Amino acid sequence: MATQILETNHGVLASASGDVRTDASCEIYAKDGSVIRGFFYAMLLNFFLVLTIAGGWELWRLLR
Repeated sequence: MATQILETNHGVLASASGDVRTDASCEIYAKDGSVIRGFFYAMLLNFFLVLTIAGGWELWRLLR
């Protein structure tokens, strides 16, 4: 099981039988814009990857 920890106040208690319980005082808050910011960085990375691949393709075409 994967858990994304958004804040430091994140408690999970796991027993030996595999049952997972969350602590009653546990509250999870995401900072505003974190999803938009992550999406922006992913799209920026994809843009640079496309530019790199296109540049490599053009270089390969010119040199062959």
